[in-house]
Amino acid sequence: MKKIIVTGASKGIGYATSLSLAAKGHTVFAVARNEELLQQLEKEASGKNIIPITADISNKAGIDFLIQKIHSVNGIDGLINNAALLINKPFKELSIEDWKQHFELNVFSIVILIKSLLPSFNTRAHIVNIGSMAGYQGAQKYASLSAYGASKAALANLTEYLAIELKDYNISVN
Repeated sequence: MKKIIVTGASKGIGYATSLSLAAKGHTVFAVARNEELLQQLEKEASGKNIIPITADISNKAGIDFLIQKIHSVNGIDGLINNAALLINKPFKELSIEDWKQHFELNVFSIVILIKSLLPSFNTRAHIVNIGSMAGYQGAQKYASLSAYGASKAALANLTEYLAIELKDYNISVN
């Protein structure tokens, strides 16, 4: 069975994905900031195949902590980058700090995490970056999501580039 890291595993897509992968027998390193919600996930999965890791990956220290926790794992087969930030404010009210927070978690933490994990990925590993229609040209746009949408557009573009660049390492990126 596969060893898969899922960020943003405490609720929503990350929670459901972690449960589904664990139910199929995969070992899931479920990563989130909220320890209580991770314990709930582990309990719902009956403790099978879920390894909760409480870490804030919006900063290098949190990513370093995560890498340290999985350091002894012999090869990673998958990484699902689901953790994200969405600050719902009109453009004129968004501070530069709000913009920085969006890009820190939604883009830069993913770059740092992937770069940190490159030596740990098995051949034929797979990276999935969870995007949003808010980041795609031509999709309907909604007020108050400019920073979120811009960060998800950057992630979509990064994903396309990584699919090309990591192909030589036999790592698929979607």
